[in-house]
Amino acid sequence: MNPIQPETSPVTRISSGLRVFLMIGAALTLARVGLFFVQFQSPQVAYLLSLGVSALFLALPIIALFRAAADRWTPARGAILLILGVLLHAGGLALASSLFRGQGLGGVALSALAQWGLMLWCVGLGALLACLIRDKNLILPIAAFLAGFDVFLIFAPVTPTKAILEGMPQFFEKVTYVVPTFGAEELARIGPADFFILSMLFIVLFKFQMKTIETFRWMIPILVAYLLIVLVLGDVTIGRFSFGMLPALLPIGLTVLWINRGEFQLTREERNATYGVCVLALGLAISAFLLPTPKSEPSKSAPAPGVEAPAATPGPALPNQSP
Repeated sequence: MNPIQPETSPVTRISSGLRVFLMIGAALTLARVGLFFVQFQSPQVAYLLSLGVSALFLALPIIALFRAAADRWTPARGAILLILGVLLHAGGLALASSLFRGQGLGGVALSALAQWGLMLWCVGLGALLACLIRDKNLILPIAAFLAGFDVFLIFAPVTPTKAILEGMPQFFEKVTYVVPTFGAEELARIGPADFFILSMLFIVLFKFQMKTIETFRWMIPILVAYLLIVLVLGDVTIGRFSFGMLPALLPIGLTVLWINRGEFQLTREERNATYGVCVLALGLAISAFLLPTPKSEPSKSAPAPGVEAPAATPGPALPNQSP
């Protein structure tokens, strides 16, 4: 059954949503460049203020994604935004590296444009995925599976995510959203999967006229608190569990499902299938902590003593930190 779209001023709603999204993206880009000029003598003051900046640079993209999601999305519009975003993201990084080696004002400005491009293609990809969802009841198994799979990707001893982090840290740094700070290295990075999945879910909520505003109002404080936990407790590790890298699709999925729990009307077959997906997701999450850690073997290519191999900066998975 096709959803009934509201008839009130669709053209105005479409243009205003994308306009706000682009305005927030431009403001974040300028703010990143502005932070290049801000320095503090006290590391403690810089750190405390950086926590506030980090919260702002997470909350504003969520607001931008939400406003963009209110538009009428088609596969063609999503594909256009996806292509434009990829070009801006990849082009900005390439120019920053080749012209400025990522350093100085020029490198910061181009890297900031690349971050804007990342937001663009995440919305485009989220729109394409949302267009494939024809029934709002599919949100239940999708959100449940993504939450469990994200936990598995973060905490299992061997996953593609860990292989990228350990084997290609520079690639991971290029494809993630950087949470900036005052003059110091970034405190956290957020994987693009969190943004395009969040965008997809927002678009689907609007598409089926579900509890969009309520979900949005809860999503920002929950994810900002999640980020602050990573920033403040990032060095704390309990067994295989580390506060320095948390699966953001878990709170994203649970928030969407809890706020919209009364919106779903499942048939018996749909309910049984959803229970099966939930069991699978729970099994994946639990297995991440039960799988044995493989024994590492000495490698001839390992760095010499006293030389540290490049490592990805810890941050929320807000990736997963999933790629």
